[in-house]
Amino acid sequence: MALTQGIVNALLDRLTDDNEEVQCDALGSIDALVAHEGQSLCKELYRKNILTLIEKMLGKVSFT
Repeated sequence: MALTQGIVNALLDRLTDDNEEVQCDALGSIDALVAHEGQSLCKELYRKNILTLIEKMLGKVSFT
């Protein structure tokens, strides 16, 4: 988990990128990591407020 910590932080930063393709790629990468790491990563993402970031992404999609 410690190794993925830096990767996760970088990917979370990409979720707020102006480029939608970068956002989607970051979300896909997070999905792959969650599939590999399991529940412990899910809990960590929740603590890092990923739901708010995803909500902002969805808001952009809804208005485009």
